[in-house]
Amino acid sequence: MTSFSCGVWSNDYRIKPYLAAPGFILTARWSDGATDLHCQTRLVGGTSMASPVTAGAAALARQYYTEGWYPTGSRRAGDSITSPSAALLRATLIAGAEDVAAEPPAPSRGQGWGRINLENSLYFSGDDQRLYIRDEWNAFNGPLDEPGEVTLHSNGDPMAGDIRIILTWTDHPATPGADTTLVNDLDLEVIAPDGTTYRGNNFDPATGESLPDGEADRRNTVELVRLQPEPGVYTIRIHPANILHEGQGFALVATGDIHDPDMHRESDTWLIQ
Repeated sequence: MTSFSCGVWSNDYRIKPYLAAPGFILTARWSDGATDLHCQTRLVGGTSMASPVTAGAAALARQYYTEGWYPTGSRRAGDSITSPSAALLRATLIAGAEDVAAEPPAPSRGQGWGRINLENSLYFSGDDQRLYIRDEWNAFNGPLDEPGEVTLHSNGDPMAGDIRIILTWTDHPATPGADTTLVNDLDLEVIAPDGTTYRGNNFDPATGESLPDGEADRRNTVELVRLQPEPGVYTIRIHPANILHEGQGFALVATGDIHDPDMHRESDTWLIQ
């Protein structure tokens, strides 16, 4: 991380920034200011570089979905997702983020959830690491709604890396100056094959892996569970902890050796029990 990076949470202690990206001494296009505006290049550093790197990565992730690369890893027009949500793109980038050298394991104040790496985020045919997504635009109308549930399978292959399960959602605006800015609150719960329950954003600070049980997160619109793979069935539940505005959607992304053996987007249905 550069010495001039911010490195602090938000005022209400949400995990910010979401992600890190290269932004120091990068070669960028530049006009020399002459009347004919010759296009040259120069070395630049700062948010002016990290932001377009991030925007470009998000654009590529969006293209991946709109061109129909998911779920097979090969381009199929019939699998096109025409309007991937902002929450889905955010979850996709976070799913592949990797720890920055000399930073504590993510999430940390300097790097957020880590440095963007699309190679880790997107699945293509033949990859060891799989990808599973849900993009729900309207899922919950109140806190008494039954949780949504997904069951995914794993062979426990360590070559596919750790299992990451990310829940994100686009929240409604809070009252200006509120101590806590979370309005609609969702909770991520994962039950591993051995029956252990994990909740989003409860990590071992030394390793960055999820710890069993723990309290639910009441501040963030990103919740993540990170586990070493073990063979068996993972049960993923999304709980509507607090819904002040109806029609709350979300995005769910899982990577690693984890998949739905019967998955095909047209027949895959979100289960609201």
